[in-house]
Amino acid sequence: MKFFTCTPVSFRGNPGFFARDSGLLCKGFQSVGIPCRAIMPGPEMPDDCREDLIRTPYCNLESADWWKASRAQGVVLYAWGAPRYYPIARAIRHAGLKLVCNMDTSGTFGILGGPFEYWAAQWRILNGLGVSPSSVTMFFLKFISSISWSLLKNDTGRARHLRQADLIGAVSPIAAQRIRRVCRWYGGATLAAKVRLIPHAVAMHMRYEGQAKQPRVVSIGRWQPEDWRQKNPRLLLETAARLLGRNAKAEFVVVGSMDPRLEREFSALAVKTQGRLRLAGRLSNQEIADLLQTAQISFCSSNHESFHIASAEALCCGCSVVAPNLPELPSLKWFVGENSGRLASRDPDALADALHEEMQVWSHGGRKPHSIASTWGERLHADRVATLILDLLEKKPGPRD
Repeated sequence: MKFFTCTPVSFRGNPGFFARDSGLLCKGFQSVGIPCRAIMPGPEMPDDCREDLIRTPYCNLESADWWKASRAQGVVLYAWGAPRYYPIARAIRHAGLKLVCNMDTSGTFGILGGPFEYWAAQWRILNGLGVSPSSVTMFFLKFISSISWSLLKNDTGRARHLRQADLIGAVSPIAAQRIRRVCRWYGGATLAAKVRLIPHAVAMHMRYEGQAKQPRVVSIGRWQPEDWRQKNPRLLLETAARLLGRNAKAEFVVVGSMDPRLEREFSALAVKTQGRLRLAGRLSNQEIADLLQTAQISFCSSNHESFHIASAEALCCGCSVVAPNLPELPSLKWFVGENSGRLASRDPDALADALHEEMQVWSHGGRKPHSIASTWGERLHADRVATLILDLLEKKPGPRD
């Protein structure tokens, strides 16, 4: 048996690529004894991991003959069900390979899943940093497109794409419910039954081995201006200030590259709190694992995420998670459901209270890092996700997960 993972986008195929998403799932298949390589279009890059990566001209991805010649049994396609990648899905299916379509989404991607739910989500996402003339204009354009050309172009094309799949992978239980609702429009109960919970894989070195847990909160993300609407660093800064002012033992570590203007504000808080706020900058995946293994809590300040891999990694390292209680963070509702964290309203006071309360639970022995890590590692480690896919492909689509 041989499998491929595939992304139709030309990323760098370096070790960082193989630490998450399609690259990491490729390693997961390998770890359970299934020969697997990742496939991407484009020319080779100097830091490509050539032993694990196949580069090919894009036209080959749309060729059934090319896929058939690979003699593989299946492909996990990371293409978001996007209409423009339908020819790839069709070619894989026509070649006779099993096709798993990974849907890296919260599941709210059009009015067919519920118009008011979709419009409310778009309003919250577009106004995540405050209502402005530009955000209102963008919402109005989204509203018009959702009831007109988007139905004709996006939903029609997405339906054709997903109909090629043997499995449609949703990354959280709530996303699975939402995608099933849409798939009933696309192809009735038969297509909806193909939607299964297949979370994103977490690297197997993200694990807990008994390290001493400190009263430390870690927040990981991209803190550049183009990401602010999603990652909401202002909420992070204000929440950290309130927690550190309230809890004299608490530490806060922020990981990721940061815009210089924003960095100055965080640095000012670090000085004010006598270094209990630390800016770690960009860290390698292994360095992040080392940090999470000694922390108690992972904090997500985002306004929306399809999955939030940083929270998933933290759980596998025995941390609990705290995040805003938003419909656009469906995976976080799942992540806190095993005595492994809590949600609060998107407000710095409420979130600081939640972090403080979570630290109190830790101090009284109410969080069990071994148990958290074991529960979520069984679900999320790359070898487990690969095994789940193989098991699901052996079964006919049936009852919901």
